[in-house]
Amino acid sequence: MPDPYDTIHAALDLARYAPSSHNSQPWQVDIGPPDATLTRTVTFCLDEATRLRALDTLDAEMAMSLGAFVGVACRAMTLAGLDWTCTALPDDIGVTLRVGRGSPPSPEALRRFGDLVHRRRTCRAPFRPDPLTAAQRLALQARGWPALGIGTAARVEVLTDRRHCREVARLVSHFGALDFSDFAAWSETYAHIRFCPAHRLREGRGFSIDSLLGPISRLQRLGLQIALHPVSLQLLRPFGLPRRLAQGLAELTAAAPGVLVLTAQQPDPGVADMIETGARLSELWLGAAELGVQVHPLSVLLQHLEPRQALQDGLSLPGLPLFIARIGLQSPPEVRTPRIRLETILRQPEGAAGMPLTDSIGK
Repeated sequence: MPDPYDTIHAALDLARYAPSSHNSQPWQVDIGPPDATLTRTVTFCLDEATRLRALDTLDAEMAMSLGAFVGVACRAMTLAGLDWTCTALPDDIGVTLRVGRGSPPSPEALRRFGDLVHRRRTCRAPFRPDPLTAAQRLALQARGWPALGIGTAARVEVLTDRRHCREVARLVSHFGALDFSDFAAWSETYAHIRFCPAHRLREGRGFSIDSLLGPISRLQRLGLQIALHPVSLQLLRPFGLPRRLAQGLAELTAAAPGVLVLTAQQPDPGVADMIETGARLSELWLGAAELGVQVHPLSVLLQHLEPRQALQDGLSLPGLPLFIARIGLQSPPEVRTPRIRLETILRQPEGAAGMPLTDSIGK
């Protein structure tokens, strides 16, 4: 039975394209040495230097971001013929996998999965007015991946009634300025915005201003770099700039064909539940991409306690909302957000380079 290192390495390389808050990619991985049965221990945790921490509520987002990364890696390993068991770290946001050879690989399914991971984008553009079909709504809620087995994933709510979209838009309009007026939180967000054309960002963290606004001129980028600076926004608060920015997102939400909400299945979800929910979110987001359905998170409604409670009450949700996004049909952005190198993620990279992703999974 061969050492699974190369397959683990390729799966982690693909998992770099999982979604994360602000595209912060706050992941660290340690691949342990093989034991006598050539089983390896792979530990996933947060990178303390790059995790978001401006708000207490961001701990949940970071756990979900880690879960999204772990979910893609586990799915790739399964399709590549590896078996794994997952255990939550007792005193940290993280998990440990025991990985060894398992069932025969499914090369064609693995190739399709890799292609899908590479095609997934966060689409912030206006969506087409076409409604989601009943088949699309059911497919979004279907579960195909095995759970990590460490907690309880959130339930999926796909809401397409116009009243729901209008209510979420109202909340975004009312509370959206919190995203811009909280100095610490916006400073952290601003640090992830790159004021250069999206196609120039091939490596790293964060996202281009083009990802928010579409292609703009060099002069516009310079103006926005100044206007959106945290100090500038504080000075411009009396003139209503944060509220005008929030209103634009509210209008996009009101026109969307639907909203997607993940709600906790217990009153006080723990870290393991949030990691499990992140893995579920990866499956859901990739399933949406396969259907041509785009997903645009509305995180401002969850990062502060008042709008989170207002969201739960306004939509009569059965549990605490953990994720919300507007969803609809639209062509995905052509340019994807940049990614850090796998070597940056590996805490103790081995001497073996592992087979390149382009030769093993997807493109």
